[in-house]
Amino acid sequence: MASAKLIGGEFTGTNGPAGTSDAVLNVNIPESNISNVGYGVYCRMPTFTTWLTQFGVQRSVYDMTYVVGRTDTTNDIVNFGGFLSPYDVMSLDIKYDDGLANKGNMGTHYGVANHNSIGCTTGTDPNYSYGTDPSAKCNILYWVRNF
Repeated sequence: MASAKLIGGEFTGTNGPAGTSDAVLNVNIPESNISNVGYGVYCRMPTFTTWLTQFGVQRSVYDMTYVVGRTDTTNDIVNFGGFLSPYDVMSLDIKYDDGLANKGNMGTHYGVANHNSIGCTTGTDPNYSYGTDPSAKCNILYWVRNF
């Protein structure tokens, strides 16, 4: 996005010091106007080498996920941290996709402690839905299919 002048800044787009999925704001991913929230792209390769079902769709090892989420100094791997209420993320999902947290092309990661997203969803992976706790925080995931 920076190379296309859609956003300002310069970013390496390469691995951070903690490994293949390490997201470091303003170094390898851009930061949003919301503090500690960044825009990242996560590819399953080379960490995973098999297909999986996520959001109700078979995902290839080459599929990519556009992630909008908060970084966490204790778990800097990918920017999966929650920053919007479940209602806000569900509203975007309804407008742009199917309104289901675990299906389609847009959704959120199921609520887990290491992503600071407890209460974001109800149920367990892969059968989860948006939660109703207004104080919970969710990230935004958007799948991009590579063929």
